[in-house]
Amino acid sequence: MLKVFCSILLISLTAKGSKETTCTARNWKTLQCNFPQNINTTRKDYAVYFHPYGGGEEKVVDCAWIDAQLHCIRQEGFDCSESVSDKAIIGVPERFVNREGSFRCNMNGYSPGNFSFCRFLANKGEEPFAACEASLANAESQVVLNCSFSVDVESFTVKKNTTVVASFTKSDCQRSSPICTHMPGDNHHIFSVTLDVEDFTHGEYKCHPEDPPPQLQVKGCSLNINKQTETSEFPVVAVVLIVVLVTALVSAGASLLIIRKLMMIKKAMLKKKEEEKIST
Repeated sequence: MLKVFCSILLISLTAKGSKETTCTARNWKTLQCNFPQNINTTRKDYAVYFHPYGGGEEKVVDCAWIDAQLHCIRQEGFDCSESVSDKAIIGVPERFVNREGSFRCNMNGYSPGNFSFCRFLANKGEEPFAACEASLANAESQVVLNCSFSVDVESFTVKKNTTVVASFTKSDCQRSSPICTHMPGDNHHIFSVTLDVEDFTHGEYKCHPEDPPPQLQVKGCSLNINKQTETSEFPVVAVVLIVVLVTALVSAGASLLIIRKLMMIKKAMLKKKEEEKIST
C-alpha cells in the first residue's frame, strides 16, 4: 500500500514540477512540438490537437511507442517525422494552415495545464503578410530595409522591381551580422537588412519568404528621397540666408558712413563761404 502511494505521489510531483509542452508554427506549413524531456529516451506518447475558434478540439496526430518503435495515427495530409527527441516535427496540410484555430501538443502523463497554444495566422481572420520600410543609410549608396513577416520564416529574398538583389536566412541574421539583424515580435518578425544600391530614385522593394503560403499578401515599399533630401538641405538654406542678411547689414552700414561723410564735406564748404563774405 505504501509503495503504491509513493508511486502516485512521485507521478504527481513530476507533473507539477515539469515544464510545459509548447508548439511553434514554422515555415507556414510545419508544426514543431517542444517537449520538456527527450521522448526518444523516456518513450513518452504524444498527441497533437487542433482547436477551432468555434469551440471543441480535434485530435489530428496520435503517436505511441510499441516495442520501442514510435507509431503514429494521423488525419489525412498530416506528416510525422520518425526522428524525435525533445522536439517532434509535424507536417500540416494547407486546409488546416488556412483554417481559423490553434494547435497544441500534449505529452502523455502531463496535466492539461502544462501546454501552450500556437497558430499559423496571427489573429482571427488575418491573412499572412510580408511588408517592408525603406530608408537611407548613413553610408553612401546604401539602403536600410525593414522586412516584416506576420509568421515566422526561415529564409527570404529581397526584390527590387522583379530582380532578386539579396537573400538571407534567419540563422545568418541571428548572428552578429553587420548587414542583417533579426528582431522577433509577438505576432510578427522583423529583419533589418542593409543593401548596396546604385539607383536610389526608382524602384519598389519587396520581401518574399522562400516558402510562402498560398494566401500571402506582399506589400512593397519605396525610398522617399524628396523628404530626406529636404531635411538634409535645410542647414544649407539657413546658411545662405544668414550670409545674405549679413551682407545686407554690411552694405547698409557702409552707405550710412558715405552719407555722413558727404554731409560733413557740405557743411565745411558752407562754413568757408561764410568766412569769405565776412572778410570782404
